[in-house]
Amino acid sequence: MDWPRFVEAMSAVEQILRTDLGGVYGKMDFTTRDSYRHVIEKVAKSSPQSEEEAARIAIRLVQEAAVKNGSEDRTAHVGFY
Repeated sequence: MDWPRFVEAMSAVEQILRTDLGGVYGKMDFTTRDSYRHVIEKVAKSSPQSEEEAARIAIRLVQEAAVKNGSEDRTAHVGFY
């Protein structure tokens, strides 16, 4: 079994983060994406938000930053948050 492929196919957070502007998240290697998912997990554990909602909030912040600062600005990348 291809474990990384299985994990990413089943992860709701993965699917949400892949909606980032410019598609940068999806072009990262598995280890980096996995690191991002773990950050979302940690954030969600210390907040009232679910992991999925934390990921949606990050994507929303990316979209808002892209409108305000341009899509090439570092704030328009999900990793900034």
